[in-house]
Amino acid sequence: MKLHQLSALVKVAEMGSIQAASRALFMTQPAVSRAIRDLEIELGVLLVHRTPKGVNLTTVGALFVKHARSVQQELQRAQAEIASFKGAAAISLTLAAAPIATRSFLPETMLAFMKFYPDVRVAVREMRPDQINDALTDGSAEIGIGHLAGDEQLPLFTCVRLCDFSMAVFAGAKHPLQTGACADDFSEAQWILRDPPRDIEHIFVQNGYRPPERYLHCTSIEMATRIMAGTDMLSWGTAQLLQFQRGVNTDFHVLDFPGVLPRRSIYATYRDHELLSWAAKKFLQITYATVKANYPAEVNPDNPFA
Repeated sequence: MKLHQLSALVKVAEMGSIQAASRALFMTQPAVSRAIRDLEIELGVLLVHRTPKGVNLTTVGALFVKHARSVQQELQRAQAEIASFKGAAAISLTLAAAPIATRSFLPETMLAFMKFYPDVRVAVREMRPDQINDALTDGSAEIGIGHLAGDEQLPLFTCVRLCDFSMAVFAGAKHPLQTGACADDFSEAQWILRDPPRDIEHIFVQNGYRPPERYLHCTSIEMATRIMAGTDMLSWGTAQLLQFQRGVNTDFHVLDFPGVLPRRSIYATYRDHELLSWAAKKFLQITYATVKANYPAEVNPDNPFA
């Protein structure tokens, strides 16, 4: 398997045709076709469907392209890190972070990192957990910070627990469920959910309650906060997220949920510690130190980045 074969397949996937890919790569069309065909022979699978209108990836081809992009990203990071040691270029670090991190410890982490390493070019992209998985898989992010999608670790990646945050159900200050609410009251209420509905449904089932049937799935925290301020909708999240929402609207209060709510574990996820750039390793060390300083009761006591 050769790099030019991976480059040809990735470019064909991006452009949708062998002709356009060959122009972008400054290769002949037969050379691009041969590179993909050689890959297919080596892997023993069909990677693309060739049609008169262009080229489409097969299911296996789409999966392989994700890994091919990741290989390209890792090589680019390696080249950038070597160039930085030679003083020829600044090193870059791209993070994919869930709102639970960007609205708690990540801003302070970033300020500390920029103070010590001002020449590192950092990009932070706020994403949902499933989007973080995609960014890590295709190599567009070197580190993911947040809770796990479906509470499942990403295969072939290292997931290091940073801390565990308590969860709570909350609503507006004048919500009718402020006192004396039973399980059925929570089941019949209308909810606004940022995570997939299956998460809250799973919690209700585990407690032996009937899952809510009325909900709005809204991934925007700001929008959800404004909607909750003018309605009787319920939501759930960490205390840190509730604190952020109170910064937008102070009339949010924790409700006495009759069941057991799980704690939400926050992870740093990356492909391999040995493949991390020095900037990424330093960032993880500062992240852990920040979490420990701000949330001593919630932090993972075993420093994974010592």
